[in-house]
Amino acid sequence: MPGLGIALPALLFFSCGHAFADPVGNLSPQIVSPAETAVSALRDGLPSIASNAADEALSASATTSERESAFTLKAAAQERILAPEDFLAWLDSVPDDTPKNPADYYRARALSALGRHAEAIPLLEHLRSRLPSDSLLAQPALRDHAYALAAAGRPAEASAVLREAKTAADADQNSIALDLAGLLLSSRQYHEAIELLTPLTAVTNNVETTAPAALLLARAYTGIGASSNALIALAAVPAANREISRDTRATALAATALLRADAGTPLDDVLDLARAAIDLSSEPETKLECQGAYLRLLAQYDRNEEALELARRLIASYPRNPTVAQQIRTAAERALKCDRPQTALSLMNLHLASFVADPAIEAALQQLRADAYARLNLHTEASNAFLRVAELSSPDSLLYETALYKAADEQRLGGFYRQATDTLARLNQANPASPLRASADLLAAECLVPLDPAAAIRAFLDLPAKYPFTAEAATALFRAAQLTASSNAGTDGIANAAPQLRRAIDLFRQASELNKKLATNRSVVSTDSVEIDSTAEGQEKNTAPDNTRTAHSEETEEFTIQASAALSVAILQQRLGNFAEALASLDLAAALPTPGTIAEEAAALRPQTLVALDRVPEAIAAYESFTNAYPHSQWMPDARFWRASRAFNDGDYALASSLFAEFADAYDIPQTEWALHHAAIAAFRANQFSQATRLAARLIQQFPTSRNIPAIRFVQAEANCQLLAFDEAALLFAQVAANPAASEELVLRSTIRKGDCFFTLAGDKPDRYNESIEAYRTALRLPACDSLGFTLECQYKIARSLEKLNRLESARDLYYKGVILPFEKSLRPTDAVWYARAVFAAADILRLENAYDQANALLRRLAQSGLPAANEAARQLSLSNSSESPSKP
Repeated sequence: MPGLGIALPALLFFSCGHAFADPVGNLSPQIVSPAETAVSALRDGLPSIASNAADEALSASATTSERESAFTLKAAAQERILAPEDFLAWLDSVPDDTPKNPADYYRARALSALGRHAEAIPLLEHLRSRLPSDSLLAQPALRDHAYALAAAGRPAEASAVLREAKTAADADQNSIALDLAGLLLSSRQYHEAIELLTPLTAVTNNVETTAPAALLLARAYTGIGASSNALIALAAVPAANREISRDTRATALAATALLRADAGTPLDDVLDLARAAIDLSSEPETKLECQGAYLRLLAQYDRNEEALELARRLIASYPRNPTVAQQIRTAAERALKCDRPQTALSLMNLHLASFVADPAIEAALQQLRADAYARLNLHTEASNAFLRVAELSSPDSLLYETALYKAADEQRLGGFYRQATDTLARLNQANPASPLRASADLLAAECLVPLDPAAAIRAFLDLPAKYPFTAEAATALFRAAQLTASSNAGTDGIANAAPQLRRAIDLFRQASELNKKLATNRSVVSTDSVEIDSTAEGQEKNTAPDNTRTAHSEETEEFTIQASAALSVAILQQRLGNFAEALASLDLAAALPTPGTIAEEAAALRPQTLVALDRVPEAIAAYESFTNAYPHSQWMPDARFWRASRAFNDGDYALASSLFAEFADAYDIPQTEWALHHAAIAAFRANQFSQATRLAARLIQQFPTSRNIPAIRFVQAEANCQLLAFDEAALLFAQVAANPAASEELVLRSTIRKGDCFFTLAGDKPDRYNESIEAYRTALRLPACDSLGFTLECQYKIARSLEKLNRLESARDLYYKGVILPFEKSLRPTDAVWYARAVFAAADILRLENAYDQANALLRRLAQSGLPAANEAARQLSLSNSSESPSKP
């Protein structure tokens, strides 16, 4: 079994190649006996020869001491030959008269190798109590005891045992110090490990101490994020230094490859280093470790197929080997850490299919699988894996409780809210500690949100009373505020919604105030603490699960809820029309030092709020500030659309058209269609008629099913009219009129404008007046032509076309009966334009017929009407009375 220096899970990042002292001793006789042959064979990595020689030594043993030594050699050889479960079976099959001390010692080692530390620990404790201090097994048993304690999650006790070993007079101080440093690393006490290891790297007369110490020191520096220092430490183990063993140099190369991979070195370079480490290694264990490093690199860089192929080769070469199993698991952990969940999942599935593990090991593997499934948003698979972890764990353990919590969260994320509630009920039956219970109650309230929002609000509001002055209470108030704000979505009118919105604002403020107090308290605690408790006991003080994808995150950033609450209050105040209060809340949200996009969203909302306060210049400046500060913001499309809309509403149509067109060029989102629509209208209003037709054509081509097509074709047709392309305009107006998606009013207007085009074109082809008459008469029959204004317009234009056809009598009568009399009956000033035009046209025809009195009577009525055309009518009357012949207007 490997020693503490490399066997602890936290140290599998790379190995120092150090192991516990072998209890077989170091004999150098002049005549080679079977025992001496066994010792040499073990040292040279020939366990089969060692096993046979140990059998000879056993048969030749004359004393109890000789028999104990011979059996120790036999067990040491068998341990290297057999898989742990087979080795344990072999130990169980030895005769009853087998020396008890070495049998118990190696049985404990086998149990530890199988992960059954809870069984190994009392066996080692009992063994140590009966071993004499001068026994060859005393030091190895003590150090294996420390290893088992550490692997069982009891690092503080393990450290105490190792420190006890270090005080022994005959102990290998450097070797134990290396093991103790490894234990510190496993507990993430990186600074303490650095302090212990730094002197060991200066032991220049013993490179076999210096090199492992340098490897562990590099691991410690990596733990605190000092990758450069880690690489400097590894420089103490150069591959060319022949004084250092090939295997130590190989391990250093593998470690360097892993560190450089984390530093961003190109893949081919780090793979070359890892392959060189494999080639340099001589011992099978070291070669296997270097191959494990290579496997971790393949997993990190998502070389899925290559990683699986290497893992399969290792399994085939070392059947049921626990080190291979650990290498595959470590590679999967690295893949998951580097956000390669599919690779991690493939490796974990291969591991589970290839190795027989005890429940504790399978639970750890299932937890990794669950995390990988969760990263892939495979919520059903993730929840099933977490439930399996719970089944494999002791019901009174933190692992059991955390697994149930995470299973419930995955069920919630997958939409299985009732199953999540049932899982949380199982968790509550285990009576978890307060932090986890609070998180579970918070998650239970989240599960109610889609089922019964009102009940969810009540559940959230119950949490502050149950868990006062906790992060869960602040989050619960925040969620209650969110739900309260959204619960008035169907309320008619802001007046009816206002009470709910004000209640939501009050809850947001309560959440913010509580979060502020919690942040202040954390700051005081942090300032008063001299050092951080990183022991297992210290870590157990915080047992809430780390799940950043739930509504509550245990490690919520200090000001996040305050800033989110301020942003939410600002949005609600905008809805209530309280724009000054909204602006103050936006400024608060932007000022708080929070991660994420809260300040960014606040900056995006600020221009609109300033416009509502009639501070338009400041709004434009705020927009420019936002675009400069967050050029790639997710709210940039909204901000750019708002800026273009602002220009449109301000009447700056040329700028608006340009901004909307730039928006359409930059984004392919639903707003793009509206941007093109407004860009075409703005171009038309800016008298950029060619640009308007191009933008309209682009919208029609890019969005052929758009409901805006009828309206945009109308704009396109109007622009063609301005460009004197009346034939093209008439066709476009006809298309709008025939489009089933066009509104009734748009069909009516298009039909009238089509008639106008025919009327204009008739200057060259008089017969087209008949087409204009037909278009106007069609318009009169349309449902939308039910207002006096449209009727008067169509009647006037029909009469005008008749006049152009020289059908003067029909035109005169229609002016009179179809326009003048209907208007005089209604006297609607908004329709006066058609009345005035009809009066002037009818008066002209009457004068041509020498009916001057009738013409003057019409003009007199208009002159006395007080309408805008009254002055013109009075002028024409004056000319008529002086016998001047007025020209037609």
